[in-house]
Amino acid sequence: MATFCVLWWKRSDTRATLLKVMIVLAVILDLAKTNFFIFPPWQTVQLVLTTLFFPQDMVLYVGIAAFIAWGYFWARRNENSIHYAGIALLFTYSGLLAFRILMKMRTDEYPIFYNGPVVLSFLLLACLIIPRSGRSRRFVFVGELTICIFCLAAVGLSTLRAEATTRNFVPLTTERGAIRVSKHLAENYTLAIKFMKEKNAAGESVLSVPEDTSLYFLSGTDCPTRVFSFTPGIVAPGTMTEKMIREIDRKPVRYLLWSNRIFPEFGTPVFGKDFDQEIGDYLKANYHRVGPAAPLTGSYLDWNAVLWERNTATKLQ
Repeated sequence: MATFCVLWWKRSDTRATLLKVMIVLAVILDLAKTNFFIFPPWQTVQLVLTTLFFPQDMVLYVGIAAFIAWGYFWARRNENSIHYAGIALLFTYSGLLAFRILMKMRTDEYPIFYNGPVVLSFLLLACLIIPRSGRSRRFVFVGELTICIFCLAAVGLSTLRAEATTRNFVPLTTERGAIRVSKHLAENYTLAIKFMKEKNAAGESVLSVPEDTSLYFLSGTDCPTRVFSFTPGIVAPGTMTEKMIREIDRKPVRYLLWSNRIFPEFGTPVFGKDFDQEIGDYLKANYHRVGPAAPLTGSYLDWNAVLWERNTATKLQ
C-alpha cells in the first residue's frame, strides 16, 4: 500500500512537481480503497491523519530509509560522516525491532511494543519534506512541530475512541483490588474466581486454558502446572508437550476452565485445533464438559468459559 512517501525536495522543476503530484494521487487512491467517503466525519479525520502521519507501512519506509542512509554514509565515509552513521544505525535498529509489523503499523494493539523507535525515525523522515532553502529557523520549527502534532493527533483520536468503549464499564472487585471491565466480563469472572477459590479450599486443582492467567492472581490460587499460559508457541512439541501432559496427570488436575479466547493475531486462532493439538486431544479424551462456568450471555466476543471435569475412569487416586 502506497500511502505517504517521504522525500527531500527543494527543487521546483518538472520532475519534482511530477513526483509531488504522484504522491497526492497515491494518497487519494489509498483513501478511496479504504471507503474513505462512507466514514463519519471524525473517522474521516482519523483516517486522513493515520494515512499521512501514521501509515500502516511506516516500518517499510524506515527500512528503505536505512539502506539509503547507509549508502550516504558509505559514499561520504572519508568526510565527516558520523551524522549519517547515527541516522543509519537508528533506522536499522528501528526496522529490525519492528520487522514483524512491517505492513501492520497501528496506533494501538500489539505494535505499541515495537513502534517507539519507528515513530521517531518516521518523524525524522517526515520532517525532510519541509523546505529549508531560504526559510527561517522559525518556519522550519513550526513545520516540524506541525508534523509531530498531527502524528500525536492520530494516536490521540484512536485513544479517545478506545476510551469511549469503556464508559459503561463496571468495577470487578476482588481481594487484589478493583479494575474496570465490561459488565459481562465482571459477572463471568466473579463466578469463575469464586469457583476456583472453592475448589482450591477443597484441595482440588483447576487449570485455566488457554490463557486467562489473571484468574489465578485474582482468585489467590496457584496454577497447577509449570506452564500457566497456552498461547501459540509457548509449549514446544515433543518432550515439552509430553512433560506437560504428565504433569497434569501427576497433580492431578480435576477441573478445566476452558475459555473462548482465540488468537487470530498469531494466525493460529483455536487452542487444541490450530495449535497444541496433542494437548487438546489429551484434554478432550480425559475430561468431559460439565457446562458453562457462567450463563452464556452477550455476543461471541464476550468472555465465556466452559467447565470440564476429569473423567472418573481416568482420575488418579
